[in-house]
Amino acid sequence: MGRKLALMILFVFLVGLVACTETTDDPEEQGLVYDPTWVDEDITLNFASWVNSDLENLMLDAFMDKYPNVTVTKDAELVNSNNPGWEGQIIERAAAGTLPDVFAVRFLDHVYLNDLGLNVKPFIDQDSEKDSIMEAALTGATYDDKVFAVPATTTPKYMLVNTSLLEQYDLPVPGYDWTLDDYDTIIETVHHVEAGACTFGAYSYGEMVGAYAAIKSGGALQYQTFDGTQFNFTNADHRAILERELGMSDYLLNYLDGDEIKVACETENTWWAAYGTIAIFSQPLYDMSWFPGSYDSRNGGDGAFFEDIDLYPLPKLEGYDQMNVSGVGFLALSPTITDNKTASAAYELAKWMGFGKEGTIARHGFIADWETYGGSLFFSYWRFPITNDADVWASLPHATSDDFGLAGLQSQAFIDATINGLIENNRALPGQQEGLWAAQGLFGAYRRGEYSGSLVDVLREMEETANQIIEDTMAAVGW
Repeated sequence: MGRKLALMILFVFLVGLVACTETTDDPEEQGLVYDPTWVDEDITLNFASWVNSDLENLMLDAFMDKYPNVTVTKDAELVNSNNPGWEGQIIERAAAGTLPDVFAVRFLDHVYLNDLGLNVKPFIDQDSEKDSIMEAALTGATYDDKVFAVPATTTPKYMLVNTSLLEQYDLPVPGYDWTLDDYDTIIETVHHVEAGACTFGAYSYGEMVGAYAAIKSGGALQYQTFDGTQFNFTNADHRAILERELGMSDYLLNYLDGDEIKVACETENTWWAAYGTIAIFSQPLYDMSWFPGSYDSRNGGDGAFFEDIDLYPLPKLEGYDQMNVSGVGFLALSPTITDNKTASAAYELAKWMGFGKEGTIARHGFIADWETYGGSLFFSYWRFPITNDADVWASLPHATSDDFGLAGLQSQAFIDATINGLIENNRALPGQQEGLWAAQGLFGAYRRGEYSGSLVDVLREMEETANQIIEDTMAAVGW
């Protein structure tokens, strides 16, 4: 609990840092609205983000080429350090009155609590591309009918499916609209523990545990059973998916520790995904600079990974729309901006660097042209579009490259599941993330057999613990 307590104390301290400073007037009271004549003015903007610096520089240069009246400088002092962290630095800048005009945001509660973001609702409302934005992301940035951040990009969860391994087990390769029953069939079928020849269906149920109850609740619950106020781990649908996973424990790799795997399979290497002996797994796309080569070296040579592996959205629940879970990046505009033209230019910059069609296609072009700009852009930038624009997804280089192309990334099922899906917690309430960590720690103890109570008992304690942390943290920051 020491780490969680320290995080809570840091959070309260940083919020207090800005609580005693003057905040700007409400943006709507300032009368800030979109003014298209900003393109005729000489405007200077400052930008800050922790994302790939080389790619950002190319994007900013392209923006200034498109709008030669605008000069964009990068804030060189803001860095993605761990002490006091990005949010801590932004809050300190707000207290000092030196916020960048446009800056990256990870945790939305910091923006709400500290008046860090200009209300951009009047700007988004007039935008012709508004309706293409992932609805859950826009909702997450909205509070009291004000929008405090511009949705930028997604990092959706996904499954990598070893289609070659399925064929070895005489299983049909599922369509991208596969179901949870299809997933379970693979787990139960692709399971073989024999000295030197171990195969497994999957690591675990992973993100389905966080998404299942939210999907079945019809919008009443969000990711990890959060309802906007508190967690609901005792929810019957949440308990049902955990019971389903626990019932599959004999088939799931995550229930065996490293020593057990070494003994059962007579091996020193437990990295089953790279050995082609696990049917369903997830490997971060930023690993794709090296992981396919590692897979190839163990599975028949050059190109084996792309012959064997395809990318899938999360399985569909029968009777419900297919949904992915996504992390979402946001960009905020400084509330210190006081005139319509500067605010309009800042909004267009955030849109260009974020959800906008023209900027996103430009970004994809830089990433794809790796011979000119370096392979690091291709392999280190794994964020995906946050709009359902067909032209944007068609330009996605990670789906279309001759050297790296996972067909599933362009499947309509994956695109729809992402755009219509859920977002991970972006700390909509103070203490929300800390409460989730505490609850997950309790369930980890239950999974390891270190918790003396039943599943119902641990779910009840998880719920009480997480919600108490939220209540205490909210009281401490005066929410």
